[in-house]
Amino acid sequence: FFFGAAASKHRRDKKLDVKPLAVVHGVSALHCLGLCVQRQIGSKSKICRSFNHYNGTDTCYMLNTYVCDGDRDLTDAPGYSYFDLVDDYTRDAEFMISKQC
Repeated sequence: FFFGAAASKHRRDKKLDVKPLAVVHGVSALHCLGLCVQRQIGSKSKICRSFNHYNGTDTCYMLNTYVCDGDRDLTDAPGYSYFDLVDDYTRDAEFMISKQC
């Protein structure tokens, strides 16, 4: 698998408000991406598909869903940034400029 992360100016100060798979404190957004990518093996309910990162405490919230699933919208959350794991590089530009999906 090859993964990257997509975030845009529209996803800063936003988060996807769902129960996280795991929470890790004291890590950068880049480190959080690495941890999320490592969770690509195992049962489907344990796979990390996106994450919220809170800059104030460098906290990583790994999620088993992503905004494009359509179950939830991004909510205002000062200090947070929301990131999708993207494996379809033909849609990179869409993810980078989209306000939602």
